[in-house]
Amino acid sequence: MTLAPTTRQPRAETTESVQVLIKEARARRRRRRVGNSLIGVAVMAAVLAASAAVSLDRSVTVSTTNSSAKAVVAGWPRCGAAQLRISGVPANGAGVSGGWVVRLRNASARACSLSGYASVRGINHWNGEVLTARQTRNSYLGGWNSPQPLPTVLLRPGVGTASFLVSFVTGNDYRACPYLTTLRIIIPRSPATLTLTSSLQVCKYFSVHPLVPGVTGTSG
Repeated sequence: MTLAPTTRQPRAETTESVQVLIKEARARRRRRRVGNSLIGVAVMAAVLAASAAVSLDRSVTVSTTNSSAKAVVAGWPRCGAAQLRISGVPANGAGVSGGWVVRLRNASARACSLSGYASVRGINHWNGEVLTARQTRNSYLGGWNSPQPLPTVLLRPGVGTASFLVSFVTGNDYRACPYLTTLRIIIPRSPATLTLTSSLQVCKYFSVHPLVPGVTGTSG
């Protein structure tokens, strides 16, 4: 009696091997999908963090001509002088027009708002006399270049910055005009005086323009 060889066992082993390979391939695909998903989440988190950092470094302008804007502003207390750090830089002049940009940064942990005109008085280096800046919306160098009501600037904690422009007509002879080496500044609704070192040769038209968001002292 001759027995025919059986092939069932090898086929079973082959089938099991194929199934194992299929399972391993599926597991690898799952691991790749999970890895790609984690990478996507990490990239999105980095983008959101960068966007948040950029937005925190900006001040916000709100027009108070409608009720919803007024409600927003009502939630932001006015900035006090103790919250602010003051600095100043020369503005880009043109011909006999000169300017000085005054910057106010919210260095506190509380949000606050600024609006209107700061009071600016300059001390004449030659004789100590006080020269008071006249409040004007804008000048040749800039300021609030809009027919709309003056803005309310909302300053975020730690980084929000508002600024305003001081402008004047200058000359070539330092002793012919007041030379202002000190500015005494009072922000709206705050009794404290901030002092800023300056270098302004003011012959006439000594003016201060409204507070605007950012660091340029001018809108637009």
